[in-house]
Amino acid sequence: MSEGGSPGVGALRGALLRALFFLILIGVPAVVFDWVYWRAPLPQSLIMPIDASFRLTAACFVAALVELAYPRPLAPLLAYVAAFATYGLGFVESAYLKGVVVSLEPAGGTVALAELATSGRERPRYYLILLAIVSTPYAATCFARRRKLSLAGASALSTAITLVVAVALIEPFRIEVGRVIGAYVCVRTLLVALLLPLVARFAERRAATRPVQ
Repeated sequence: MSEGGSPGVGALRGALLRALFFLILIGVPAVVFDWVYWRAPLPQSLIMPIDASFRLTAACFVAALVELAYPRPLAPLLAYVAAFATYGLGFVESAYLKGVVVSLEPAGGTVALAELATSGRERPRYYLILLAIVSTPYAATCFARRRKLSLAGASALSTAITLVVAVALIEPFRIEVGRVIGAYVCVRTLLVALLLPLVARFAERRAATRPVQ
């Protein structure tokens, strides 16, 4: 019997391993890149990059869980929806926690959530486009891996699909956030698309080193 005794447990463990490798290979470097790129003073400059890194990692975990637990033709679409929802919910959690930390009381989190809701109503296109872009690599990688491509082929296909989506959405996104931030988000997302198949491969090899029980 395989580790954990059931496919569900194996999928959970595989998703956790993938999230761990994602954090090491993509999440932490992204935090450093964010800090260097924006050249803001510490420690405030690290708050948003760390938030984004954990949102990306959480999306990786959920999308990987869908891919591993639901190996069917609709898996890439479901992975996209899962990553989209997870990254979006990350904004909610982050806003609440920041509100609590700043005010030192739960009511501060509620106020922060109200402010986030107001921002969402005022700029719905910004959030929708952002989530559409950042969620693409997870679905693209799932699609590429289902085609049993080599690592290089999966990376190339994942990056190409993400590039098509980014190019299609960059102009309305630029209008929402400006040229610099729009380009930055797209470049970071392309980096995720390029490295995500490698992350999955490392996680699979690590899982394969566990003894069969």
